[in-house]
Amino acid sequence: MKRIAMLVTVFVALLSSAVTNASEPQTMRVDYYHTGNALTEIFSLHQVVIEPLPWPGNLSRTTDNTNRGLYLFEVVEPITNKVLFSRGYASIFGEWQHTGEAKRMHRTFHESVRFPNPEKPVRLRISKRDDANQFAAIWTQMIDPDDMLVVRKVPPLDAKVMQVMNNGPAENKVDVLILGDGFTAGEMGEFERHCKELTEEMMHVEPFKAHKQDFNFWAINVPAAESGTNRPSNGTFRWSRIGATYDAFRSERYVLAFDNQRMREIAQYAPYEFLIILTNSETYGGGGIFGLYTTVAAKNEWRSYLMVHEFGHHFAAL
Repeated sequence: MKRIAMLVTVFVALLSSAVTNASEPQTMRVDYYHTGNALTEIFSLHQVVIEPLPWPGNLSRTTDNTNRGLYLFEVVEPITNKVLFSRGYASIFGEWQHTGEAKRMHRTFHESVRFPNPEKPVRLRISKRDDANQFAAIWTQMIDPDDMLVVRKVPPLDAKVMQVMNNGPAENKVDVLILGDGFTAGEMGEFERHCKELTEEMMHVEPFKAHKQDFNFWAINVPAAESGTNRPSNGTFRWSRIGATYDAFRSERYVLAFDNQRMREIAQYAPYEFLIILTNSETYGGGGIFGLYTTVAAKNEWRSYLMVHEFGHHFAAL
């Protein structure tokens, strides 16, 4: 518990700030494809996007010195090689690479990194831990914010952004966005209730309780055409806008969302640094990937435990 409290304190300090920045830059998102098998991996650029909202994070703490995660991305000044922004993270590909399936085939996963929109061209550098557990560069890509092919017009959001808990301006807080999966338009009230209850339940657990004032929670639910979450192992099939499903990597209770692009297109309309996906399901299940998201079965009796446990993986790589 002391280790958890220490890590939460470190991450809150890294991500929140006591000073409001006068003019926040827009948020830049780099979408890319991550392809490979158990032994190889390559990256290829998909698109560079200027999201509609300013960067929600702490501009006085732009580099990550926590040394967490399998991967590390850095935004680098190309001439001086100065690191302007960095974050450790993990990925679906990084987990899939250790499955039996990865020994038999190649697969491609869509991924994203987000950072404050730079004023000048920068180099994006992605590194992965080597055999000595040190970060070694495996992909670099020049990013020019003035390139005419940067996407500046994004798909509209056909849902509202809900404020679940607001403790101050986004740039001063750790902002968490809750996304709904499998909740229809008629179940919107139920989704809102789950968001409020789970947020309050999590904020009553230490060490989050001691840092409650450092968090903001937002929520978006794009109504599903059909109630429920996809679960192939018992014959429950649902189309999910964000690709959420049980049976991830053929593990019955592991819930992941595989449509990263659609997920980002929804999430970009709220200030966020962390994501929680609530599935409209009763079966025990969830997941947490460092720097990517948390998934929680909203109707399961163990949902409060799932929320805290999986968020620990997502938030601090526990």
